[in-house]
Amino acid sequence: MVDLGLTLTSDRQRNLAAIRHRIDAGAPLSDVLPCLFRLRGKPYSLDWSHFMFEPIFQLRNMPRRQILLCGRQVSKSTGLAASQIARAWRQPNYNILTVMPLYEQVRKFSQNYVRPFIVTSPIRSRLISELGTDSVLQRQIGPLEHNSSLFYSYSSGDPSRIRGIPADECDLDEIQDCDHSDIPIIESCMGASPYKIVRLAGTPKTFDNTANLLWEDSSQAHWHIPCVCGYENKACVSGDMLNMIGDGSKRPDGSVRTLICAKCGRDLNSRLGFNVHDYPEKQRVFAGYHVPQTILPMHYESPKDWAVILETMNGKATYVFHNEVLGESYDSDSKILTLDQLAAACKAVPCEPNNMHRGRYIATASGVDWGGRGKEKTSDTDDFISNTVIALAAMRPDGIIEIPWLYKVPYAIDMSHESQMAARISIDARCDYLAMDYGGQGNVQEGLVRANGFPVERMVPFTYAVMAPTRPIVYYSPPQDRGVRSSYTLDKPRSILLLAEMIKRGLVLLPNDPKYLTNHLRDFLNIYEESIDSPSGSPRRLVKRMSRRTDDTVHAINFAVMALLHSTQRWPSMASVFLES
Repeated sequence: MVDLGLTLTSDRQRNLAAIRHRIDAGAPLSDVLPCLFRLRGKPYSLDWSHFMFEPIFQLRNMPRRQILLCGRQVSKSTGLAASQIARAWRQPNYNILTVMPLYEQVRKFSQNYVRPFIVTSPIRSRLISELGTDSVLQRQIGPLEHNSSLFYSYSSGDPSRIRGIPADECDLDEIQDCDHSDIPIIESCMGASPYKIVRLAGTPKTFDNTANLLWEDSSQAHWHIPCVCGYENKACVSGDMLNMIGDGSKRPDGSVRTLICAKCGRDLNSRLGFNVHDYPEKQRVFAGYHVPQTILPMHYESPKDWAVILETMNGKATYVFHNEVLGESYDSDSKILTLDQLAAACKAVPCEPNNMHRGRYIATASGVDWGGRGKEKTSDTDDFISNTVIALAAMRPDGIIEIPWLYKVPYAIDMSHESQMAARISIDARCDYLAMDYGGQGNVQEGLVRANGFPVERMVPFTYAVMAPTRPIVYYSPPQDRGVRSSYTLDKPRSILLLAEMIKRGLVLLPNDPKYLTNHLRDFLNIYEESIDSPSGSPRRLVKRMSRRTDDTVHAINFAVMALLHSTQRWPSMASVFLES
């Protein structure tokens, strides 16, 4: 048993001895929080309005993974900070790594949440050692021989900076702005740990967002609140949540209609509620907890706070209310193309490469997105997601670009034969240009294509990037060293958004063949637009792929279309839409 190390009166010592006994018997750390921490000058407790966060204060039998899907202003960060300190203090040789998308976010969390709990604690001298590390990015908990630390880092730009931090637990906050593919890199910090605990938290955005994708893998627990009428209210949109929101009007007795029973309209007390897991079989492996604003007493017991909730519900966009208040995902039309729009654009006459009527067009190009034998780490398993796709594009004299042919190369074909196929198709179609993905193994593939007869001076190697809006969408990158190939940097979000807009307006025509619409072209439905805060503070538009979905056809067409637009300099006037001030 680890000594709590508290110097208190005899009565409180007896109480703490009883609490120690309960914790060693399996009680949660939340029982001793009032003795450890102060919040706004008062003992910190989960009893009044933070009771929904009790699962994150477990010490024993914690699930391997845990996710909190929360609305804004529900004390999520407060609970995470307190639980980190308490767990690291209680468990010797236990390191917790906290990761957020931006440095400023993790700095604020460390300074504004973690540090105040430590410096105002009644047992501050027991929580930290004067000889231990205490900085924004690392705080040592307990005496030196206890050997537990809290580490902090950020994932924006290059998550590989996190490699090398020895962690037993990874806490990822604001996961709605994290790239899903970065999570395995972050979790690799726990490779040598016997614990390997992952805790995730965030406010949801769209159904395609990282937060919702992870939530779908969890047990999906929602708060159930019983009413005196016998009805059990399920606090989520798919349950009773929308009917549990009172209109804020005053009753004759002076009370305000806030949180009410969806069946009888009586007032509800969420303290009487409990979590019910939609998928209880996942609870011990990946527990998920939903925490909306509306069921927390600090919101529904305050008429002013409830008025703000009603103002958000009635006066702001629906997705804002669902995301920020209810803590639920909402599809805010973030898909860049719909199935109907794709079907309407399928007007190009399909043809095989060797049957293209080259004389009808002023320029032609093939686009190749190399699959790279890609795998994506998801849910602790490797799922195949990527194939090489080849697309043909041809520009008519009126500037409209037709896509008459697409081909998805079978995964069993190796790199050498893929390159041979790309070269042969481009030669048969008499393409002016062969535009290809130059990232990853693209430089190797280019050499193989050249070896199969396609001239290097007509190759257009593209490297995706997110560039400043003041630069053109296609930017020539000269070789920096001798022997290094020149290439073109292609602004990924702006080029794909431009392509989508051209498809909507009939400036890019897709092949009129049902086999393409039901297979290749559905890749457009797997990508979506999302805005996130950049380190400079201004929103940045990104194009992301849904987890476990393919987008190879999108990039193959994009490479071919952008090569034609750049080579002919016949950019559509609507390109100015994507130049942000």
